[in-house]
Amino acid sequence: MIANKTSPFYRVTQADNRLHLFDFIQTLSLAYRASDRKDTMTRHTNFVEAFWEKDFIGTQGYERLLKRIQDGRKVCKDVEQFLKLRGKADQQYSKALQSLSKSADGREETGGLGAGWQDLKVQTDRIAQYHEESGNEYIKMAESVSKFAEEQRQLSKQYEDKMRETHKAKKNLFNKMVDWQKTYHAKCRDLVQQEEQLKVSENNVSTTTSKDIDKLKTKLEKCREAMEQADQSYRAALENLERVRQYWENDMEVVCTVFQDIEESRIFFLRDLLWRCTNVDSRTCVELDESCEHVRLVLEKCDIATDIQDFIAKNQTGSSRPERINYEDYFEGQKSPLAAQSSLTSKDIVKGVLIPPGSRFLPLLPPRT
Repeated sequence: MIANKTSPFYRVTQADNRLHLFDFIQTLSLAYRASDRKDTMTRHTNFVEAFWEKDFIGTQGYERLLKRIQDGRKVCKDVEQFLKLRGKADQQYSKALQSLSKSADGREETGGLGAGWQDLKVQTDRIAQYHEESGNEYIKMAESVSKFAEEQRQLSKQYEDKMRETHKAKKNLFNKMVDWQKTYHAKCRDLVQQEEQLKVSENNVSTTTSKDIDKLKTKLEKCREAMEQADQSYRAALENLERVRQYWENDMEVVCTVFQDIEESRIFFLRDLLWRCTNVDSRTCVELDESCEHVRLVLEKCDIATDIQDFIAKNQTGSSRPERINYEDYFEGQKSPLAAQSSLTSKDIVKGVLIPPGSRFLPLLPPRT
């Protein structure tokens, strides 16, 4: 069954040569959603809602999406290879049928049966042409799959490279933030310890001099400055990390949307392609049946009696049969054809040479030795 020209399959397929790839993919995605949504009240989950994770630097959701895209490329490659081999098989079968129709003889057959036999060879040659055409179509479809897969690969590669860079930047800033966090916490602990030490020294006036207290205060001030610097660096690292996280989140949303459009367009494309494969086979079957019907119509005109009469008319030798040879009694003087030569006289024999009855001339005598 060939797809209707009013269906989204046909319209979008015809737009393939006019639209930009990304627009084409979006158009395919919209057509897919419009053609496949049977219940408008049913809400479908999208990629952008289903592939997040709590791990700040986790990539499991993205990697699963990427694997799906890569698996889709492999499927396209498998379909391409299948179509190539299928087209090659049809072309080889076509050549075999052409060779068969040329090598078959049978010219001796005449009449209606002969016409049927000759038409069978003609239709076999036509069937070979049908398979050659279908083989060429399979080869062209394989080329279209290769082109489609390559365009999808180039499109997804742009976002794959960008996400790889964003993931790397987010991970690096996360590690820096963790380092500054550890430094900040360490400086805070140093500050707390220094403050406690100063309090203990101030409470033990009998064992601590004013000079020692001044040193502890100076050291405390340095710890506070180091803590404040670590705090500033820690906050700056958090701000940078949050800015990159937002970039990454936006990029992830775009990638989810693009990957879903790519996947939907791939499913749509391959589904339509496989449909067209069945159309090629269906058309070939119809053409084969037409050729077979043509032979059947010719054979229906084959009448056994007519073929027999035709052979008789062209090859008959006569209707008179040889008459019966009657018995001739030698003693009654009747000569049979076999006794003609045995009733020769001595005049008919010259030195052992027979003279044919009724001959007026003597045969040449053989030379003496």
